[in-house]
Amino acid sequence: MKTAMTKVMKAAPIDAFDGGLIDAAKPAWVRCVVQTAAVLCVCGWLAACEKNDGPVERAGERVDEVTTDVGNAIEDKCEEMKEGAGAEDTDC
Repeated sequence: MKTAMTKVMKAAPIDAFDGGLIDAAKPAWVRCVVQTAAVLCVCGWLAACEKNDGPVERAGERVDEVTTDVGNAIEDKCEEMKEGAGAEDTDC
């Protein structure tokens, strides 16, 4: 007498009950496809959760902007000093 689980196990197209989806006995291309699909699903899920519009996120963006502005100002002053000194290469 066969049980329902035996019928399911024989009908299963993948070894879901013996080794799972990423079984070492499977061909390399099958494991690669399954792993790639899993990674893409996780990346899509993480990209969907990208709503960080809170006050800390806005403060961090402002810090990034100020840091970039200060760096650009320093670079501009460096180039002005090099031009005043008559340097051949005025890039900083």
